[in-house]
Amino acid sequence: VKLHLPISETLFQMNRDQLQKFVQYLITVHHTEVLPTAQKLADEILSQNSEINQVHGAPDPTAGASIDDENCWHLDEEQVQEQVKLFLSQGGYHGSGKQLNLLFAKVREMLKMRDSNGARMLTLITEQ
Repeated sequence: VKLHLPISETLFQMNRDQLQKFVQYLITVHHTEVLPTAQKLADEILSQNSEINQVHGAPDPTAGASIDDENCWHLDEEQVQEQVKLFLSQGGYHGSGKQLNLLFAKVREMLKMRDSNGARMLTLITEQ
């Protein structure tokens, strides 16, 4: 895994031309997904009285969670399904029963912590 600085730090190191090039390439590569949002944000930033201009700085999802953020984890459903299929196909060999028990333990832990992914993970395991 290649370690990167938070994107806010990388942007801070760029000059105006580099920033413009970065944004234009980002929009070009993902134009169908981000162009409406990019135009909306540009309009808000250019508007003196907009809410976005009342806040100092900007969010940086690559810098880690802030102390006030809620925990929200991504559940890789495909990986869960593949793992369960693999464990079941081993027919009790190589500790597959132990691995399945660990998955159920993880579900119990998630439900105890009120993680909304716990119920979904249990459903995925059951369906397999």
